[in-house]
Amino acid sequence: MMINGINVTTHDEAQMECSNSGAILVTIVNRNFNFEHPFWIGLSFDGRQWKWQDGTKLRYNRWRKHEPNYRHSCVLADVKSNAMSWFTADCHTRVPNIQTIDYVCQQ
Repeated sequence: MMINGINVTTHDEAQMECSNSGAILVTIVNRNFNFEHPFWIGLSFDGRQWKWQDGTKLRYNRWRKHEPNYRHSCVLADVKSNAMSWFTADCHTRVPNIQTIDYVCQQ
């Protein structure tokens, strides 16, 4: 089951909203996942490797050019020109220049 949430500002807020619904942020395993707005996904860097919130290792990715950036450990999926790409962002602060950030939870 997927739950679409809208308009949170940080990864931490999105994660908390999913948790409150008994879910986790989405794991993306192929290119068949589409969304209309930038959204937080359940991928993060633990200091050694990229892992999904469900504990699985990263196998499929859509990193934007020059990513991943290891300064940040959370990941935002951006949807521009009908192509989704991922970039790293700070988990605790608002992402500059993006007004609406959604999130997708899975149970």
